[in-house]
Amino acid sequence: SGLVQALRHVQSAPRTPAVSIANLTPRERDIVSAITRGASNRDIARTLSMSEQTVKNHLSSIFSKCGVSNRVELALLAASQPDATSHD
Repeated sequence: SGLVQALRHVQSAPRTPAVSIANLTPRERDIVSAITRGASNRDIARTLSMSEQTVKNHLSSIFSKCGVSNRVELALLAASQPDATSHD
């Protein structure tokens, strides 16, 4: 399927050094953690007491900082840094 091919491409593509998820703000890490659990923007907004637009703004910033372009790539990056979404 298209998703499987996209995942294979992402996994095999040479990675430019991405910012560690641990270097994101605590709120951004909360959002990344929710993304890895499959939460929608609406779910994240409700859980974190913010508007969906604020979630979208955070996601744009996270994508840019991490060098990814979508939720799947972000989730894969987070999975490769398993301790990064926990707060110190």
